[in-house]
Amino acid sequence: MALQRLSQVIPDNLDPPTKEACVVIIGGEPGGAACDIALKRIAATLSRSLQVILYKRTTFCSKH
Repeated sequence: MALQRLSQVIPDNLDPPTKEACVVIIGGEPGGAACDIALKRIAATLSRSLQVILYKRTTFCSKH
């Protein structure tokens, strides 16, 4: 599957949260960790506060 630009994935009528937001990711393998990092980067770009909770079964070595 080819990667898409963020503007192609997020609908035009979807406004970012105005307050703090919390996201729960189930599965902390590389995909879950990548989702965590991507969401935090997007939140930082939008100057939003975001808490991400990552549930995982085993330990995963990540430098982030």
